[in-house]
Amino acid sequence: MRFAIFALSLLLALPASAELVLKSVSWQMTAAGGPPGAHRSFKPIEKWVQPAVARLAKRPRALVTVENRGPSAVDGMVLRYALSARLVKAGTEGQPGVWTVPFYLNERRVPRVRAGQVKEIPLNDLVLDVFLKKVYRAGYWPDALKIEVMVEPRAGEGLEQRMLEETLPVVPK
Repeated sequence: MRFAIFALSLLLALPASAELVLKSVSWQMTAAGGPPGAHRSFKPIEKWVQPAVARLAKRPRALVTVENRGPSAVDGMVLRYALSARLVKAGTEGQPGVWTVPFYLNERRVPRVRAGQVKEIPLNDLVLDVFLKKVYRAGYWPDALKIEVMVEPRAGEGLEQRMLEETLPVVPK
C-alpha cells in the first residue's frame, strides 16, 4: 500500500507534459526599399539569388513555427540551431557540392508559448558575412544553405517532431 501511495505521489508531482512541436522551418529575405535602419519587412523565398561577392546586399533569415499541443503553457523554451553550407568552386555551377560542418551554432530562448498557441519565431541573427567572405576569398561559394533546428528536450519529453531541417538553394547569378 505504501508503494502505491508513493508511486501515486510521484505521478502527481510530475508536471503536465507540454506537447511542444516544430511545425515548419522556412526561409525569408528582407524586402527591397526603405531607408537604412528602418523596420525591415521580410518575404518568403524558395531560393536565394546571390552572386559570389564579398559583401551581401540582402540577408536571409529563418522562420521557425512551433505549436504547443499540450494542456498548459510552456515557459523558457530553447531552440537550438545550426547552419551549414554546400560549397562548390566559384564559377562551376552545376557541379556537385560538398556539405561543410556547421559553421554557425546558436540558440534562441522563447519566454512563453501558451497552450494551443502556434507561434512564429524569427532567427534574424544568422551570421553569414564572415563565413561567406572566407569561402569567397578561398575561391568557393555555397549553392545551398541548410538550417537544422531542435527544441531543447526536457526531462520526460520525447523527441518526436522536435527536430527539423530546411535547405535553401543559392543561385549565383
